[in-house]
Amino acid sequence: RPFALMQHGAALAGVVVAAGPGAGVAAAGLIDASDATAPTSTDAYEVETDVTYDSTGLKLDAYLPRDGRTDRPALVMVHGGGWQGGDKDAYGALAEKAATDQGWAVFSVNYRLDDNDPTAWPDEVEDVNTAVRFVADNAQRFGIDPAQMMLMGGSAGANLSALVGSLGPDRVFISGSPDPSTISVASPARIRGVALWSPPVDLAPLVPPDGGGAPSECDGDPACAYIWSAPVIEKYL
Repeated sequence: RPFALMQHGAALAGVVVAAGPGAGVAAAGLIDASDATAPTSTDAYEVETDVTYDSTGLKLDAYLPRDGRTDRPALVMVHGGGWQGGDKDAYGALAEKAATDQGWAVFSVNYRLDDNDPTAWPDEVEDVNTAVRFVADNAQRFGIDPAQMMLMGGSAGANLSALVGSLGPDRVFISGSPDPSTISVASPARIRGVALWSPPVDLAPLVPPDGGGAPSECDGDPACAYIWSAPVIEKYL
């Protein structure tokens, strides 16, 4: 299913990775960020925390290796949480590992959530889109090669990442579907690859008809069952 979504995206020229629907939903979709700690700089990398990337005040954390390079590849990470929870700190450990073990510049982003945004769709898609454009537009500041950018998301974040990978970061997706020819964007950045961890891309089956129960694939996983009982899809859309 992810490949069916991505194959028409002219902006994508990379690989898609998808995990299974059961345990992955528990791990990626309902991440409890309450134990996450704010990132701090080390001898191996520096962290710019709470960098504002759009006019509404949304923020990202930048993990930048202390290697002196100006052409690093960049990874933008989008947290899960059923579109109504989660935080950029949840991916702190993975961002640190990518920055230190692989020498990537990593950007963990926040986006608007359902509970505080009555028009979550399509706002959350545009938030991630804006974050990607912001990173590309600030390539010199962050020491990255804007032609070597990858996007990764888990669960709800994977859904948003898949959509942005299909849309392309030089397009603006706004209610009312404006004529793209009238939109001017400073950066022609392209995503080279998208990695999706438990991506919900076929949303209709996740809304049970007549209050139906969780599918057998959940295998007693309470987080998986929660997706089938809470109105997360309705709130998102």
